[in-house]
Parts: sequence; C-alpha cells; structure tokens
Amino acid sequence: MWASYGHWGDGILKKVIESLINSFDKKTIQTDWLYKKTVEKIGQPLFEQEGGYIGFHNAVMALINEKKIVPIKASKFNGRNPALYNRYRKVVEEEDFQNLKEELYLLSPRLKIDYYLKHIKEYKKVRGIVKELSDFLRRPDIEEILQIEVSLNERSYQIFKDEKLLSDSKGEKILKNLGMDYNSLNCCKTYEPFFYILYNSKKGNKGLIVENKDTFYSIKRVFAGNKTALHDTNFNLLIYGEGKKILKSFGFVNEILTDIAPGDTFYYFGDIDYEGIGIFLELERRYSEFTILPFVPLYSLLINNHWKTCPFTKTVQEPCDIDRFLAYFDRDTGERIRKVLKEGRYVPQEALTFKDLWEQFS
Repeated sequence: MWASYGHWGDGILKKVIESLINSFDKKTIQTDWLYKKTVEKIGQPLFEQEGGYIGFHNAVMALINEKKIVPIKASKFNGRNPALYNRYRKVVEEEDFQNLKEELYLLSPRLKIDYYLKHIKEYKKVRGIVKELSDFLRRPDIEEILQIEVSLNERSYQIFKDEKLLSDSKGEKILKNLGMDYNSLNCCKTYEPFFYILYNSKKGNKGLIVENKDTFYSIKRVFAGNKTALHDTNFNLLIYGEGKKILKSFGFVNEILTDIAPGDTFYYFGDIDYEGIGIFLELERRYSEFTILPFVPLYSLLINNHWKTCPFTKTVQEPCDIDRFLAYFDRDTGERIRKVLKEGRYVPQEALTFKDLWEQFS
C-alpha cells in the first residue's frame, strides 16, 4: 500500500495516463516519458491544479492497483518523493476469447472464419462490422438481392448504412480476411468519367491520353482535321487525363470500349517532369491489365526541340523511377530527358503548338 495524497488519482490525470499507456505501442514504458507526455497533454497549469507530481504519482499507483501496469523493480526508483519506479510494464489482459470464437462459428457460412480464429484480438476490434455483414448475408431474400449488380457504395450503404466503408482500406481488408470480394457481393467500383472523344476505327483500339487541357484541345483540333495517325499508330480514342485524376478514372474506359482486345494499346503523353512521368508510371502499374505505353514520338519531339531552353520547375517535385520510363526511348533522347530532370528543369507539353502537332499527324 502507499500513502494517500488526495483525490488526484481518481481524476483527469488517471484518465490521461491510462490513455497514453493504451496508445503506446511498446509494453515497457519509461516513467519520465509518461510524466512529460502527461504534462504536454493537459498543459502545465491544469497539471499543477490536479496535484502536479503527487497527483501523477497517485494516478500511477491507482493503475498499478487496478493491474493495468506493473513496476519493473530492476529499473530502480526515480529518486523523487514519493518514489516511482523508472519503468513500468503494460499488463496484457489474458482475456477469455472462447465466447468470441464461438461467435465466429455462428456467422454466415458464406464467410471464412479461419483468419479471425487465428487473430481473435483483431476480430474483437472489427466484430461489429463482421456481424453486420453476416446478418446481411443471412437475410432470407439474399439470393434475390445478390442477383442484381449494384455499385460498391450502394452495396456498402445497404449493408452498413455507410456508403464508404467497403471502399476504404479497412473495409477491403475485412472482406479479404473473410474470403470475400466485391464479386461475392455482386457490386462493382464506379469510376469518375473522364472527358473523351471516340472516333471510328477499322482495326482495334488505340487511345491517346493527354495530361493537360490545352494540348488535349490542340490534338482534338488535329484529329478533327482527319489527321489521327502518327508513326503507323491510328488513334480512335482521345482522352483528357486531367493530371493525376486519370489514375482514379481510367477504369471508365471499360464503359466506353466494350470490345477491348489484347492488341489494343493506350498511349500516354504528358509533361517531361517527375510529376508527369510519375503519372504514367503509376497509371501503368494500377491498370496492368491494359497495355499502356508512353507515346514516344511526341515525347521525343518535345524534348529534342526544347531541352536546351526549358525552364526550372516552379515547385520541388518528388523523384520517380525514370529508368523504367527512359527504357522506352533511344539513348540520346533518354539522356536529354535525364539531364533536364537532374538539373531541376522541365518541359511542359504545351511547348508543342497546334502547328507542331498538325505537322506531325497525318
């Protein structure tokens, strides 16, 4: 037992200290760290009002009494009066998870429970979501419901009254852990539409994705003049990428082209800077089921005509894996691109005028 120093241990200090302990990742806690964090959390004036160090001491002792922490006696006392040990260990509750395991066996048979049987503490954190999903799958009319495909957000709201839950990383992880996916719930992601123009095509699909608006409209004018071919590539689809937006919206192409075949190709043309190249690389990575390539002829024209006079970037850009991008180009062109980026300069695609583009296409 310890001497009483007032009522502080039952007040705000105890709540703050317990919160800090619970949120701390490691099991061993330094008393000095806990003291400093407590003061930072509530501020020195309130800390003193709640008893200062004595209040802190009483709160720690109360948590020991409640078996929330135990002292590490080998760490010795901190030299203050009243004394505390220099380190304490969080008490990991040896919970009886048998009830939770039994609960898992009562879930809908459509759900695989192996993962959560092995990670019962993780299940405890998400059991409300899992039970809502199980209840939905046990509905007597579930077969009729799942016959009709709906959007991901619609299904999410239908199950959880939260239209975003299934689409965020937490919801996706829970589904995966239960052996479920969007197909299991007969729902699909929807993509924000992008602006595009579809032209007639005799052989397959060839799309050109243009990063910036002005260049998109210049190429649109060129295509309107029945000049849609460059270096044996005849385009039938022109897409306005709108910068990074295309990374989320490109899947919309499935709504435009219903006959996409293995030979179909989508070419990307953007600024020669880390951001523009990064957009292409990420687009290629996210949509690996499509053939997406940089449109080398326009990139080459852009760099070879303007690499000596291009300006410095206006903002600091995050470098990306340019080697993978440069592998598409001949050595001289690639080295010019590398030099421009290394010097912190860039070439916007607007450096190519309508006249330049008109002369390139046929």
